[in-house]
Amino acid sequence: MDVTTFAALDLVLVCGLPGAGKHRTCVSAFKDSGRRRVSRREIRRMLYEMTTFGEPWSEQHYSAVDEVLVKHVERKIIEHLLQNRLPVLVENTCISAASRKAYLAIARGMHRTAGLIFLDTPVADCLEANRKTLLRGLETPTA
Repeated sequence: MDVTTFAALDLVLVCGLPGAGKHRTCVSAFKDSGRRRVSRREIRRMLYEMTTFGEPWSEQHYSAVDEVLVKHVERKIIEHLLQNRLPVLVENTCISAASRKAYLAIARGMHRTAGLIFLDTPVADCLEANRKTLLRGLETPTA
């Protein structure tokens, strides 16, 4: 993937269905770009592990109750990075235009540029990737 067209943008969203390869794309295309990556999944993991004294997090620990806090933390991190003129990479599902509005509003409100990469991965491939992730999570021993 040629991401040179995104190099000048302040905020880049990498979106797609769960299992579409967002994380893999972020790592392979942007790891050495100097961008700061923000991921709700990582925020969920940190929140869970912090509040459970280091118990390992997996997708099965997802809690809708925590999502308001997760979104708030994500927004504050993005605002902080953009305010300090650091280029941001957001890794999130954002499959609808409505779900992307908040990110675009942050960028617009701070007079920053934004772009979007949508991974159009076939649903069957996403389902298979999610199945493998779930199986890996079930194989992880608990302490």
